[in-house]
Amino acid sequence: MITAAQFRPLVPNVPWSSFKKINYGWALKRLPMVALALLSSWGVGGFILQSNKAPVFVAIIGSSAFDLVFLGVIALADQQLTSRKSTHKLYWVLNIGAATLAALLNTLYYSGGSYGNITAESVTHGALFAVFGLLYSLYYHSVMTIAIEQDELESERLNAIVDCRYCKTPCKNQAAEYGHFKTCVMHPKNRSISNE
Repeated sequence: MITAAQFRPLVPNVPWSSFKKINYGWALKRLPMVALALLSSWGVGGFILQSNKAPVFVAIIGSSAFDLVFLGVIALADQQLTSRKSTHKLYWVLNIGAATLAALLNTLYYSGGSYGNITAESVTHGALFAVFGLLYSLYYHSVMTIAIEQDELESERLNAIVDCRYCKTPCKNQAAEYGHFKTCVMHPKNRSISNE
């Protein structure tokens, strides 16, 4: 069963001094997103530099900003801090907006900074990394959402378990405990019948 703990950077209940504390599976699953974001940010930075009006450090910050927003939105959504509809819509707007803008700026970079020079080749170079990065991240997020839902269902199931108040036998919920009373040897009604 997939659990949300598999999608966290650190393994719970492991000492900090151990290398086992690091969730290497989590890092390997995130690595494609980071690699695609770096490829996408190359074109964004190049487009900023193409204007010859911005210094290099502005291009570095600008190129990082798009993809950090993109990766940050996915990471925050994975934490499932809220389930409000407005937040869900904003999640989609930010993701699609960041990927679209990165695809556009990459395409413009590969077409020499002019809309008139956009060709199929510049679109192929510019848009695919941003779009593929978005699709991979959305897939990863959907898997994470399913894992969190499974964790919540398991938690609810465990919280519903009650012990029989007479014999301490675990019952799956309160209704099962009432059904158990019919056969519970420690229940007062059943003891009085057995004593007769």
